[in-house]
Amino acid sequence: IQEKPLRATGYGYMLATAFHGVGTVRKYFQKDPIDHVIRKTIVGRGVFVVANVVSEVLLTVSSKGHGNGVKPDASVDKTVMAATLETILRSDPAKQDELVNRLAGYLASQDVLGGKADEIAADMRVQLQNLKNNPWVKHHAPAATLPATTAAALNEVPRTQVSAVQHNAHMAHPQLATQVQ
Repeated sequence: IQEKPLRATGYGYMLATAFHGVGTVRKYFQKDPIDHVIRKTIVGRGVFVVANVVSEVLLTVSSKGHGNGVKPDASVDKTVMAATLETILRSDPAKQDELVNRLAGYLASQDVLGGKADEIAADMRVQLQNLKNNPWVKHHAPAATLPATTAAALNEVPRTQVSAVQHNAHMAHPQLATQVQ
């Protein structure tokens, strides 16, 4: 029950529905003459019982959706990694290596990405370097160097311009994009 709570719940519901189904079948086949309207009601109860059985079977075979043993798809892993790396990139450059180590340890936990912290940290370092070389993020100054967040101060942050040719080259071949002018 602790490992698969929905399975136990589904079986309980199926038992209750079975009693409801037995009552419906008995009422449908009883010897007394049954009014036409009551027979339609009994048929409706039968449809209800069948629909409940289908939904309870689905409930029984479903997962509770979180906890140990449930792995999200790869797009979730990539999104978590990208958001983490963007945060690290915007931090003080002197503290980035420490942040990579700490956050890799957190991401390695079974509740997040799972895996080995040193492998995740190595992957994060490679991706962080790729992110630093990406022309689309070069206009983001680290948080430590940003002036006060006023409209005038934000206009002082250096920006880079990326042409359509550079953008298309980067999308097609990220490793070659820096060579296209």
